[in-house]
Amino acid sequence: MVAKVKGLQSPEDIVDQNILKLEKSPKKATSSMHRDYWAGNKIEATSLTKFVVEEGLK
Repeated sequence: MVAKVKGLQSPEDIVDQNILKLEKSPKKATSSMHRDYWAGNKIEATSLTKFVVEEGLK
């Protein structure tokens, strides 16, 4: 995990915490990136992924 290598601390159950949070969200909730995608707008997925990959390569 990039965060661990970079010395960032996160709970051991971070994945489970996020799943629980998402399960409590309204069923029709979406992210702004999802709405942008469906509207045909540019999205930041590539730049976010690129950042994580570049950090992982350091």
